[in-house]
Amino acid sequence: MAQFTRTCSKLFGVSILFSVFVSAVYYARAADLLKVALLEKSKIAENPLPQGRRTPRDMLPMNPGIAKRFAALTRSEREQDDPEVVQFIRDAIIEDRRPFLPKMSYNLYQTPQAVEVEKIFKKKLASTTESLKMKAEEMPELGEGFEEFVDFCFCLSKLGCMAKSLEYCGKKGFFVEAGGLDGERSSNTIWFEKKYDWTGFLIEMDPSYYLQLRGKNRHCRTANACISSTNFPAMVSFVEMKGGNTAISPKVSKNSLDTMCFPFYSMMLALKRTKIDYFSLDVEGQELAVLKTIPFDKLDISVLSVEYLHTDKHELKQFMENKGYTLSKTLTYENPAHSQWSYDYIFVMNGAIL
Repeated sequence: MAQFTRTCSKLFGVSILFSVFVSAVYYARAADLLKVALLEKSKIAENPLPQGRRTPRDMLPMNPGIAKRFAALTRSEREQDDPEVVQFIRDAIIEDRRPFLPKMSYNLYQTPQAVEVEKIFKKKLASTTESLKMKAEEMPELGEGFEEFVDFCFCLSKLGCMAKSLEYCGKKGFFVEAGGLDGERSSNTIWFEKKYDWTGFLIEMDPSYYLQLRGKNRHCRTANACISSTNFPAMVSFVEMKGGNTAISPKVSKNSLDTMCFPFYSMMLALKRTKIDYFSLDVEGQELAVLKTIPFDKLDISVLSVEYLHTDKHELKQFMENKGYTLSKTLTYENPAHSQWSYDYIFVMNGAIL
């Protein structure tokens, strides 16, 4: 029995020594691994990644096939109505509305631009229906049904029922918003979409904002691109500014991102639209350059709101006057609570409002 006890004690002691040895080896190995990791970390700190333009993969706007097609389009200065340019925009740039319910983050808010544009269209509606009423009285041969129809439209317009009046007495409106941001905050067009069932086209070049815009599921077609300040497609760089907005910049830096730009007329041809009821243009200093590319003799644009903050105000007003527009309103409005800063001219086509 005594011999058995001594044997067990020796075995127990050996097992303890073995456990201590294994533990020592394990912790030594862990210490070595930690030392290696710290050394690697210090090397990274001492030798950072080379500086330069780096575009995250999730920000790339096009696949290689699209990139190849676009590069071919930009090798020469093509006409705005070039069939290949128009077809490329239709195939690769314009996106249809997502088939989901709208998902908004804020209560519906009417921007100062939307307030003024709404006034203009209500005035136009009332004038049009009044003219129809006079025509019905002057031409009884049009029939009693036509007179009743005009009376109905006239009553709706006088009551301010713009949505119903448009629904029963004329086609619904179409808008374009360049500088769509996230599709909701500071949007000048969402009011007409929600209140009057208009539809339209939203353009936003910043891929981060564009993802948010798509998630709103607005009843519009959209494009992650920019309107060109030249008469042909081009790849341009943009940078983020203070506050998160973006702007075209001639200076290329590590913070720049590339975006595809197309003439406004080319985009409208891709949409098969030549009649635009309301065009909201806010492109951080490129407004006048963009307007100069638009063939106003080929597009029928009734009302425009154009930001004037970063452009030559006199030249902008003179240019639009020469194109047959009247300055209806100058907006200077600030409301930080709604992230709303409005510095816009409201232009109305001469003769568009009776």
